Amino acid sequence: MTFFKVSAFKRVGILASTAAIALASLQAVSASPVSAMGSSDLGVTPAIAPVFAQPAAAGNSSAVETAVLNQINLYRAQHGLGAVAADANLAAGAHSWAQSLTDSGAPAGHPAGGNFYENVAYCSSPERAVTLWDGSPSHKNNMLQQGITRGGVGVVARPDGSYTVVFRAL
Repeated sequence: MTFFKVSAFKRVGILASTAAIALASLQAVSASPVSAMGSSDLGVTPAIAPVFAQPAAAGNSSAVETAVLNQINLYRAQHGLGAVAADANLAAGAHSWAQSLTDSGAPAGHPAGGNFYENVAYCSSPERAVTLWDGSPSHKNNMLQQGITRGGVGVVARPDGSYTVVFRAL
């Protein structure tokens, strides 16, 4: 069964546009600063192949986290935008939040505060997150923000074999 849910709510320092997408028990959520809110209509766009371009090197990020950031950069390049440079602080925050969501078993969500763009996905493989985000206008909007220059990805394996993937950008 496929369903879409979109809601908006105010958080301290952030207006989070939450789009929970459940496709065969997969979920994704996005958050954007107040000034970045876009369309709330839902659509489906072609899948993004997990091809990696413009390596994004970061201090402590794992190879899979770097690969997902590279996939986001390829997606941005396909839309005429520049790459997002790897940021160790954003990556650490993204990884920490992915770990917290995994440990708590809580539905995808966003921490209070924080003035950054954020996407969250629960998916069967880390590379699938970008494809899921591409299918949701609020997630897509976060990945295609023209003003972002730095980003980080956190990936944590879940007990059921799926993954929690978090992308944060400024």
